[in-house]
Amino acid sequence: MSRETIESMIASEFEAERSVEVDSDHGLQWLQIQNNVDLSEPQQCDHGSYWHNLHIVLKKDLICVRDRKSFHVMAHDEIIRLSTLHKYQLCHTAILRDRLDLVLGCPIQISPAGVALVYLNNFANACSGDPVFRFQVSVGTFGEEKWDVARTRRLHQ
Repeated sequence: MSRETIESMIASEFEAERSVEVDSDHGLQWLQIQNNVDLSEPQQCDHGSYWHNLHIVLKKDLICVRDRKSFHVMAHDEIIRLSTLHKYQLCHTAILRDRLDLVLGCPIQISPAGVALVYLNNFANACSGDPVFRFQVSVGTFGEEKWDVARTRRLHQ
């Protein structure tokens, strides 16, 4: 999937959820994160240019989340703290009733699973060690180059 497709999908999921939100005091709009981060540009390092952009989906274990509103505020604050601490390029976050969607760029030295575990472990620690997400994570990578273009470039070099 392309970056534009992922960003559009997250925005439409949030809008769809807003339309069915029944608890008006619990509106999640103000907790959404949309930073002005350009993930279309590759990151530079000593070994070259690369895209290490991730779309992470963490599904909540709703049994463990007792106070939804305070959990969502904590999640928002932890996402910002962890992204800053680990130098992730946080682009978008959708905090929804049943899951968190994160779109970010990462240093190439950490695996996609490692990035997801940073969030999972720190959320559990912030909730007194209780697991607040299911023991499954969806992590997808994305970049800007089209496979046909990349293949054509290699063939003609």
